[in-house]
Amino acid sequence: MGFVYGELTIAKEEIKAAYKQVETNYRPILDVIDGKAKGRLDSALHLTAYILNPFYFFNNSTIQDDPIIMDGVLTWVAAFFSNDVNVQDEVINRELLKYKNKEGWLVEGGDEEVDPVSGLTWEVIEEATVQPRRTTRNIGVRELHEEDFVSEDDTEEEVDEDFECESNGDEVMHGYEEEEDE
Repeated sequence: MGFVYGELTIAKEEIKAAYKQVETNYRPILDVIDGKAKGRLDSALHLTAYILNPFYFFNNSTIQDDPIIMDGVLTWVAAFFSNDVNVQDEVINRELLKYKNKEGWLVEGGDEEVDPVSGLTWEVIEEATVQPRRTTRNIGVRELHEEDFVSEDDTEEEVDEDFECESNGDEVMHGYEEEEDE
């Protein structure tokens, strides 16, 4: 999701370049794009994912100066952590600043930082999730043979009977109207 708004922004810039920055030529196209994206691809969640996507943020850190994007981030944080002002403060004033300054778990050596929820380092969490479990390591391929699937009570007889079906005409539906009225 963190790439949707970014790719849309890149597409708009490419359209502007294709029309040689002549606003009267590209404006109708951008208006259609903005109209389709409004309320769908420009939500607070999309804007927050856009700024938190390292590909876009660290290639163009001026996106943090865009008031629309930062308003979306603040709106998302307020909605996601609606019951805890202290967490909102922590995310906006400390964690976002760490991200902007390339500090913490994003940089080399950040693995030593302890996760506040579990109390474990990111290195320990990675090892636990990457290492296969004992049950998955011991699973072997089992050979299957056709006789394993033959039932002892295979006494069903094939019956070739000719029968006629009613047509899909009005007669088939006759009698159902009375049930609906009741």
